Amino acid sequence: LNTVIYAVFAAAGLAGCTTTHGVLVPLDVVKTRLQTNPDMYPNLIEGAARIYKEEGGGALLLGAGATVVGYSWYGLTVYPGYELLKRELVSLAGETYAETFHV
Repeated sequence: LNTVIYAVFAAAGLAGCTTTHGVLVPLDVVKTRLQTNPDMYPNLIEGAARIYKEEGGGALLLGAGATVVGYSWYGLTVYPGYELLKRELVSLAGETYAETFHV
């Protein structure tokens, strides 16, 4: 595969990881609050509503910056890295082993 294909893998990983983990930040904030203070937040919906009402919408995005940066790097490196290493290891192992172990 050429460099363009690996760049596409990197872009797809970046977009996918950043989007999915970024969207889940509010859920993670509420989950963490539920775990640390279960008496104050009885369930997810009421927890999210209470946080929003008392602290504003920004409180539901606490940690979003670090999450986006971390998972951007993850998606940018792991997806093309996996494809590169898989192809390299198959070429080292040979076609027989690649077929035997379904690589």
